[in-house]
Amino acid sequence: MITFHLLSETDIHSMREKLEEIEHHIGIQLTDEQVNELPYILCAILARAKNHPIEWSFQMHRYDIRNTKEYPVIRDAFQDYPFLKEPDLIYLTLQILSSNMIESAFRLSDSDEISLAVDRFVDHLKSKLAIEFIKESDLKEKILLHIQPAIFRNLLGFQINNPLKTKFIKDHGFIYQVVSESAAPFENLIGHALSPEERVYLSMIVLGWMYQTKENAKSIFKAVVLCHNGTSISKLLLENLKEMFPDFEFIGAYSFRQFESRPIEVDFIFTTIPYKSKATTIVVPPFLEQESRQQLKKLVQKLLDLDTKKKAKGIVYAIKDFIPTDKMNLVEETVKTFFESDRKNETGEESDALGLKLTEQNISVLSYEISWEEVVDTIFAPLLERNAIEPRYLQAVKSAFYKHYQTMLIGPDVYLPHARPDEGVNYTDIQIVLFKKTVMFPNNRPISLMVALAPSADNSHVLTLSKLNDIFLDSKALRQIKSAASPKELLKIIERR
Repeated sequence: MITFHLLSETDIHSMREKLEEIEHHIGIQLTDEQVNELPYILCAILARAKNHPIEWSFQMHRYDIRNTKEYPVIRDAFQDYPFLKEPDLIYLTLQILSSNMIESAFRLSDSDEISLAVDRFVDHLKSKLAIEFIKESDLKEKILLHIQPAIFRNLLGFQINNPLKTKFIKDHGFIYQVVSESAAPFENLIGHALSPEERVYLSMIVLGWMYQTKENAKSIFKAVVLCHNGTSISKLLLENLKEMFPDFEFIGAYSFRQFESRPIEVDFIFTTIPYKSKATTIVVPPFLEQESRQQLKKLVQKLLDLDTKKKAKGIVYAIKDFIPTDKMNLVEETVKTFFESDRKNETGEESDALGLKLTEQNISVLSYEISWEEVVDTIFAPLLERNAIEPRYLQAVKSAFYKHYQTMLIGPDVYLPHARPDEGVNYTDIQIVLFKKTVMFPNNRPISLMVALAPSADNSHVLTLSKLNDIFLDSKALRQIKSAASPKELLKIIERR
């Protein structure tokens, strides 16, 4: 629409600011995804109302949007558009209230209908699963937070996308079936069945709560989950991580905007996309499979072992009852100094920060054009030549990457194609490939840097990836890497970090 001059960047920026004002006044917190996309939709609605003033035809007989507390706030926010009629304002309100949210204080028409439906839904779940939910009232709040926008979406006939639908149903078919059977109270309100996508989102909330454990009073480290997706995915990830790391105090799951607006001190950040922070930051998939869980546990343990400050903190916490309160900081600093000196090798030098020793042969700088179709073959060619991988590993990588490339990231627009070690890895190896002529990916992003990985069965490669992730998150370092003219120059940039 910007290409055809229907919308301008100024309009989008102004609408984004207006949307953030609305968030503040009606007490909601939209996901980062919604804040990026919704301004385009709202601007398009305004353009339609101004240039084609035909009244909207949609039925809202069940809920009176005019009498909600949110409608007058949103109406007043658009008062500088005199051409808008009441149906236009109602439609704008529905668009905003049907969006995915991280937090919300609104109640649809101040009605008890949805709350009663949530009660019946949870009661049916408890009966079918023969369980009692921990903090059941909190669970009902999370379901209410999801189902209110879902009802608006269904009333408007919106179809949502859930990229995890097929995999979730395959891996958790029983939970999905129980949730589908229990969703009748919501479907009675809407007047038709929920879509499989909506049912999977509800199932994620339920499964996440089933993973939840009681808060551990002996938490040593503070952690947070950052996710740009909707509340269901982030909460599921949060509850999975709580179960995996009972010694961690998880502050909560936040959108990136939400986290950046709050001065929260944490030791660990678990994030679904790369994020730059002083805290130890770990990129995780939004949906943790069994293998991913095992690898993540090993990675966190290795990071704790390498971080002398956190290691000292853990030990001091374990013996804190035997240390005078006013000596805690002194003891922790002393233990930290001990571990730092212990990490010196026999020559008095610090051990290598990378799990794998990189040399110039691990780096390629290509000046010729590469197509999307041949990019995997190209970056893995050195690994094949070094016999680090077998041809079947390359085929496994191609099969996975060309289907799911958007999830295989190690930095902003830096992709990491890989497969499992048991699919044809002879020994651990890595190749950092810089394209001087960018490769256009299917998502219309020009890519100039990729990393080919042959992982180890014992996860010894994760330290290398962690270090590379830190480097790629540094925008200055990333620019220097992309401007490197040779493998030697690129290697020096990495070694300086």
